[in-house]
Amino acid sequence: MVVVEVSDTSVSYDRNVKLPLHARAGVPKTLLVDLHAGVVEVHSGPNADGYGTVQTYAQGEVVHSATIAEVVAFGADEVLPG
Repeated sequence: MVVVEVSDTSVSYDRNVKLPLHARAGVPKTLLVDLHAGVVEVHSGPNADGYGTVQTYAQGEVVHSATIAEVVAFGADEVLPG
């Protein structure tokens, strides 16, 4: 299971409230699409305090995912505004 949060004005709430809830629930990976900053954050390694690993991808970079069987990789440009 993967959760995708798309944030425009709610990025602080999504990052500080929702992501820790996902981690505590055992969601193995959460993607935070930060439209304002123009990045995709991949949060993985859930634990009681949140996610242990965060990888950040900017426009032009390729986001790799072993968690989503159907999606091995996608360009950050595909989910970020141009």
